[in-house]
Amino acid sequence: MTMMTMTMLKMNIILSALSLLLASSATANTIDLNVCARKMSIDVIFLIDICDKIDAAGYTSMKNLINSMGDVLLEKSSMGPFGVQLAVAQYYSTTKKAELAIKLNQFTDLASFKGKVNSLVKDSGTVLTKEETRLTDVEEDALRAVNGARAAVNKAIIIITDGYKDATDEAVPLRAAVLQDLGYYIYAVTVGTYPNTDLINKITNSKENILNVPSATDAEFNNIKNQLLLKTCSVAAAESTFSCKPVDVIFVLDQSISADNRVYARSFIIRVINDVITNVGPNGAQVGLVIYGNAIKTVFNLKNFTTKADLVNAVNGEWAAVGKFGSDIGGGLLRAVEIFKTPDLGGRTDAQKLVIMTFDGQAKNGNTLTDAANKLKELKAVRVVVDMNARPPVPFQDKQLAEAAGIATVTGGEGSDSATGNLAAYINPPSKIESVVSQIEGITTSKFCVASCKQPLDVVFVFDQSISASNKLQHTLNFVKSLINDVFTTIGPSGVQVGLILYGNQVAKQFDLNKYKTKAELITAITTPVTANTGQFGSAVGSGLEEAVTMFNGGRKDARKLVVLTFDGQAKDGH
Repeated sequence: MTMMTMTMLKMNIILSALSLLLASSATANTIDLNVCARKMSIDVIFLIDICDKIDAAGYTSMKNLINSMGDVLLEKSSMGPFGVQLAVAQYYSTTKKAELAIKLNQFTDLASFKGKVNSLVKDSGTVLTKEETRLTDVEEDALRAVNGARAAVNKAIIIITDGYKDATDEAVPLRAAVLQDLGYYIYAVTVGTYPNTDLINKITNSKENILNVPSATDAEFNNIKNQLLLKTCSVAAAESTFSCKPVDVIFVLDQSISADNRVYARSFIIRVINDVITNVGPNGAQVGLVIYGNAIKTVFNLKNFTTKADLVNAVNGEWAAVGKFGSDIGGGLLRAVEIFKTPDLGGRTDAQKLVIMTFDGQAKNGNTLTDAANKLKELKAVRVVVDMNARPPVPFQDKQLAEAAGIATVTGGEGSDSATGNLAAYINPPSKIESVVSQIEGITTSKFCVASCKQPLDVVFVFDQSISASNKLQHTLNFVKSLINDVFTTIGPSGVQVGLILYGNQVAKQFDLNKYKTKAELITAITTPVTANTGQFGSAVGSGLEEAVTMFNGGRKDARKLVVLTFDGQAKDGH
């Protein structure tokens, strides 16, 4: 690894740490959990003890508990690859591996998940359980990528057990401690009459993480959910308001005869408009509609409607005929690209872009599809491809669905890419529309929406200008630009204010906190060659920090304070 690579890596680590600082520096009473719920992304595994001491009624109670927890976790969150994923594993034996009854990526709607939970059957053994082995099974099986586990999201294990075990067995808490060190959150729900509370306390490492059935209530379930929100939501602490960037949305719908469930397309569009889009018009979401068969038609473009009511009426109106045969998905997507790029049709250069298309996996012109896919990638448009056919897609159709959606692999019409937000989904029966709409909401929330800080923030950069630090100046400036662009939401009196102090063997204030009101002006000012004479030798870091304190004292009394100091470790005035 080169020195430059190491330096940039360190800069990225510092940048990430500062992001966490901004997200966690306020007190608990400033946290808006509703904001966190909209951004919640976590893999949750329910690990059920089904030993012979748990009777049929107890097992039913366990399943009801899982479903109740599902209701609470997903009250304001979306289910699927861009939100909350739920899995269930069952265990009873010291020798048999825990059975992964429901994989993390198996369901994207809560109703189907709960139906599967209700159908689970207790296959009990007669030997006592061994939670230490079963925790290992969860790590090695349920939390594998092939079973839906996501590398970049938090993990929670909720153990449901009678807690009947020898208190002298230290393997369980030791294994739990290893998992907690890896960042897993572990909770326990006891269903037996005489649970081994000492052991359960050691497993969870907190009495607050333990519930008992039947005394557990929705309020206690909510307590677990809120703990998970506080621990895992990237917009916790100081952030409490939620705003979404303007987005241009184009629906591209297959009206060919092979798209045999096209009658549900209108219902699908209306659900997305009503459930996902908040504001329609030039200050929010603009919506266009393109239909295709063996011809391409624009039903309406992006700037035609400014209210939801008018938009829904247009969706319910008459559509021009496009021919029943052929499926020119590439042509339909190229029309969407044209609309995105044409201001007269409502396309906005500063808007996020989302294409939602229905497609039966039978493209007439593969070259056109490839061209359209590349152009959408260039525009950084998020793509959602939905197959509504009665017959699940076969492999060659999956391949075309993958290309249309910009996803490496699609199987049975299903696939996703968390990095881009792209999604492929198979909707049949039509009742699955609700699940896909929920996933689209999760995508738009994670990709197009940001949380802003409730409290204002005053930031003072204190830069070392000594000759010994001069060879690191460009790295410093790159770091600062990244910080301003990626971490600071709003520059100015209602958001983040920034001041700059330089030091060598003297100190010079470059500009004060209230000087700049936009990101562009601020970045220009910070990266402009320095004219102040601070001296090339010496490193008066202490004096530089004292000047920062003076600047803070003249700043906003209600603002949080952050100093970003560059320093080569050669302080002249160490006192």
